[in-house]
Amino acid sequence: MSLPKPIAIMACDDNQGNILLEACNSCGVKIPYDVAIIGVDNDEVLCNLSDPSLSTINVGIERGGYEAAAMAEKMVRDPSYEGEDIVLHPLNIVSRLSTSVFATKDQTVFNALQFIHANIDRRIDVSDVLDYIPMSRRLLEQRFKAATGETIYKYIIAQRMERFAQLLISTNDPVSDIAMKLDEPDTKSIARRFKAIKGCTPSDFRKKELRKLGV
Repeated sequence: MSLPKPIAIMACDDNQGNILLEACNSCGVKIPYDVAIIGVDNDEVLCNLSDPSLSTINVGIERGGYEAAAMAEKMVRDPSYEGEDIVLHPLNIVSRLSTSVFATKDQTVFNALQFIHANIDRRIDVSDVLDYIPMSRRLLEQRFKAATGETIYKYIIAQRMERFAQLLISTNDPVSDIAMKLDEPDTKSIARRFKAIKGCTPSDFRKKELRKLGV
């Protein structure tokens, strides 16, 4: 309560980030208007159940698990081996509403943003947003663009491609499986949209980003 506002806080993990969110809510501190909060680990259940949903830093949990298992095997084979630190490298930021770039004071636009982010893993369009927000399309589009600089359609596409990119580097799933997770049965179609925004194919993007991380 005594900190200057607005301010951003990075929690050591998603659990502590969720506790911070609850503390802010109980004190009437508005998120992300007054305080932006980000956690670490990308615990999707915890992050998406938080109010508002918690942004987080995705780390190489699976890679860390593999390295831990390999170290355990070395210890079994060689009792003198004492092991070493395993470092989990950050893969990407998973942006949710707790650090929304568009911390708009327009409650209607904020509700629209909240709906979009909550449903980003399924195919939604402007009509779905309008079903949720009782307002004419023209007026909502005007207010949405004034707050975000984007039309609703372009914002949805951009966020879905970011989600696609996150899954490409945080999982080993085939591109077609990731497309299905995002309610995209036509892999070629989503690959074209991805390339239009990212400048490369999903497979090339995955190779390039994992190479940067040394994975």
